[in-house]
Amino acid sequence: MRFPRATHLPLYRLEQIFERHGVQITRRTLSEWNGTVADLLQPIARAMHREQVCQSPWIQCDDTTLDVQDPSRAPEIRTGHLWAYRGELGEVVYDFTWSRNRDGPLKMLAGYRGYLQVDAAPAYDDVFAQHPEIVEVGCMAHARRYFKEALPTAAISCAQVLAIIGQLCGIERAASDKHLDAPARQRLRQEQARPIWRNCKRTCKSSRRRRYRRAHSLQPPATRCATGSP
Repeated sequence: MRFPRATHLPLYRLEQIFERHGVQITRRTLSEWNGTVADLLQPIARAMHREQVCQSPWIQCDDTTLDVQDPSRAPEIRTGHLWAYRGELGEVVYDFTWSRNRDGPLKMLAGYRGYLQVDAAPAYDDVFAQHPEIVEVGCMAHARRYFKEALPTAAISCAQVLAIIGQLCGIERAASDKHLDAPARQRLRQEQARPIWRNCKRTCKSSRRRRYRRAHSLQPPATRCATGSP
């Protein structure tokens, strides 16, 4: 029985695969094995978190929801949150919380100094407020998403920004294809991406001014007089 490298399969599929090969291993047994191995690997996970991820100059963090079976509570299926913390060299450690609030990130990032790339979730607000030594870095994928969602109402402006973001992504792909190290990637960004970012900023400001003037011109005369506008 062979599995391709980095194959991710749920337990019920593994159970079916084993059964096809004449091996009877239930999902419950597989789940218990997973739990036992996770307990044994806790010291390694803590060491990775302390000595690798938290020593990285930057960390990327995000979370996702998952259903968790908890027979001690009603209903038995509860929603939990699995957080991933990724360091510079690709090492990843995970944390689990029941809620998507500040507690998890504050615990995992205690004592960290560096750059933290996250989305704009409120769970991170207290992290940056309480730890000025942690510098917030935004996520281009999330920024792009909002421009894409606004396409139906501002097609031209959003299409311009999406095209600019596409240029930036092209620079990153080229850097990855060439296997550039961090200093070389930084030089490439300064030479090629920086002018594009400036263009993006000008485009956004220009679009905002146009939309403001348009909204202002549509105000009834009485409204403009009441607000002191000409």
